[in-house]
Order: sequence, then structure tokens, then C-alpha cells
Amino acid sequence: MMETMIVFMNFKTRIVMASVAVAMVAVIACGTEDDTPAAVATPDLIATTVPSEGIPEPVTREVVDAPIDGAEIQIRESFPVQYAVEVTSGLPNGCYAFNEITVARDGDVININVTNTRPAPSSYPICTDNLRTVTNTETLPGTYAQGTTYTVNVNDKVLTFEGQDPIAVTQTDDRGAIISLDELSDLFRNTDGNASRGDEAYQSFIGFSGEAMTVFGERVEVYVFDSLEDAEAFASGISANGTSIVGPDGSISSVLWIAPPHWYIRGDTIMLYVGKNLDVIDLLDSISYPMTVCDTALKRAVSRAKLSRYPIKLTCVK
Repeated sequence: MMETMIVFMNFKTRIVMASVAVAMVAVIACGTEDDTPAAVATPDLIATTVPSEGIPEPVTREVVDAPIDGAEIQIRESFPVQYAVEVTSGLPNGCYAFNEITVARDGDVININVTNTRPAPSSYPICTDNLRTVTNTETLPGTYAQGTTYTVNVNDKVLTFEGQDPIAVTQTDDRGAIISLDELSDLFRNTDGNASRGDEAYQSFIGFSGEAMTVFGERVEVYVFDSLEDAEAFASGISANGTSIVGPDGSISSVLWIAPPHWYIRGDTIMLYVGKNLDVIDLLDSISYPMTVCDTALKRAVSRAKLSRYPIKLTCVK
């Protein structure tokens, strides 16, 4: 009986000890929220220095006057007469780049400065040996009196021109002849059989009502002035891009058009077309004198080899 008891006690003891061991293993495995992982050894970072040898230094550039290969005065067939200079400047080698062209007027003298950029002498880059040219056409600012001689300095080139009689420049063919509204309507119908007329047109800065005609589905406003002189006086107040109008009384109107404005004069008649229809523009170009030249007209000149009489680059309302 005594031996049996001892065996039972030993068995129970082993059970308790085994349970404690299992519990300890569980605690070690699970851990607690406050436990932090042991630091992991990492190899030391080795700082390296990249040698600068073989890496080119940044190239600094300087602004220099461009060599002028050619410069020509252009007189636009418009009212009022506008003048421009077409300038061809050189890029001596592959390291040169065109920088800018500026125009400034001081009385009877107009100074045009054309500049390039090139690497500064301290840079000494290797440049390709290819000569190139750049052509720019710049409108001369302001108005120019008939018979007065003006000097244009283009870097080291000197040009002169004489102010022209606006009537002699513009009224050189039947596009300057006085035309009635009936005759104008007939011209429209001869080109577009669906052309029509009859609606009223009015612009506050003109001050009186005109007539709106439709050609190629577009509206053209027509205003007949009391005399040729009155029409020309109004035309002289229209800015080059057609967005600003100075009235005979000195008032200034600035207009934000919904499309590029195209102003025309024929005799005592002023016509206004706001739009981009090339058929309308071509028709009005053929029967009257344009007073504004837009980027669209220049693009058309290139694509259709037309309007070579309008070399001036102007920007219109988009």
C-alpha cells in the first residue's frame, strides 16, 4: 500500500512539473506588449566619394550682339501705312542660340537690337562648325509723316526710309473706289449665290447705324461715312490688331471680340468681319483694303502663296 502511494505521488509530481514547463514555454513564445525586439546588428555604412574628374562643369552663357546678314524695310499696303523691317541675323556656330530682338523708337530714329547667346569664354565647350541664320519681321512702332526721312539702326546696319502718302499707297486700284451698298451686295452675290442683306448693324464707337450683309454664311457689317475723309479719319484710329479704336473726338474704345476682327476700307465705306472664314477674308481682301493683318492671314499666305503684300506679323484676338 505504501509503495503504491509513492508511485502515485511521483506521477502527480511529474504532471505538475510538465505543466509548469509548458506554461513557461508559452510565456516565452508569446511575450507581452511591452517587450521590444532585440537590436539587429547591421554592417557599418561606408561613405564613398565620387571623383569629379570627367564630369563637365555647367556651361555659363553670355549675351552678345548678333551679326546682321541682311535687313530690309517693308511698306505695308494698308491704311494707315505701316512699316516693318525684315532682319536676317547669323548664328556663327553650333554653340550660338538666338536670344531676342527689341525695337525702340526715339523720334525719327528707330533702334533694333538683335542678340544671341553663346558660352562664356571660361567654359570652352566643343562647338560644331555650322553657320545658321534666323529671320524676324518686326513692325515699326507709331506713325510716320509723309516726306520725313527716318533712320533705322539694326545693330551695325543703318537703313533709311521716307514716310509715304497713305492715299498714294492704298488707293492704287479699284479697291479704293467708292462703292454703293447695292454694288457691294452684287459683288457678294457674284461670289456667293446665297449672299443676303438687310439687317441693321451698329457699333457704339462708330456712332451710327450700318447694314449687315451675309456672305458664305458669315455676317459682314458695312458702314458708309459722309465722306472719304471721314472714313479715313476713322480708319486711322483702328489699332493694328483691330481691338482698340480711337474716335475722331479722342475717345478710346477697347473691344474684346469673340473671334479675330478684320477691318476693311473702300472709299468712304468701312467693313467689319469678326471670324475666321477664309472665303470671307479672301473676298474682302479682293474688293477692299485690309486695315488689320492677323496670324490666320499669315498662315493662309504660306499655305496658299497669297497675300505677299502683307509681310507684317501681327497678333490678333483669338
